[in-house]
Parts: sequence; C-alpha cells; structure tokens
Amino acid sequence: MDAKAAAVQRENLRRWLQEQCQDEAEKMVYQLSFEEELKPGQIVTRHPDHFPDVQDVYRIKLRLYRRIQRSFLWGE
Repeated sequence: MDAKAAAVQRENLRRWLQEQCQDEAEKMVYQLSFEEELKPGQIVTRHPDHFPDVQDVYRIKLRLYRRIQRSFLWGE
C-alpha cells in the first residue's frame, strides 16, 4: 500500500472512531487520549471541570473500547 492510500485509510478510521462517540465527554476523551496521546491524569489536570478524577476518564475510555469492540463483532 502506498503512502497516499495509507493516509486515506487512517483518516477513514479516525473519522469512524469519532463517529462512535455519543456525547461531548466521549469526544473529548477520544481527542485527548488518541489524537493528542494524553494520559488520563493529564486529561484530568487539563480539564478538571469536565473530569473530576482519573476514574471518570478510565470509565469513558472503557465505554468507548467496548462500543468499538461490539461494532467490530457485529459488523456495524
């Protein structure tokens, strides 16, 4: 696969992953965790008004992981 095709595939995957987010908190966690590669503690430090503690971030990430896993298993 050439670089252009790989870039298109990455963008399609990124768009699909973003579409799996169902609320603002999930969108923020997706963006900060996967696009900006921040750790949960860093997310809490940057956005304490949205995420009071690290467990909130982990809970949202787990919810996203499970939804994505179900999508793959069910072929959605």
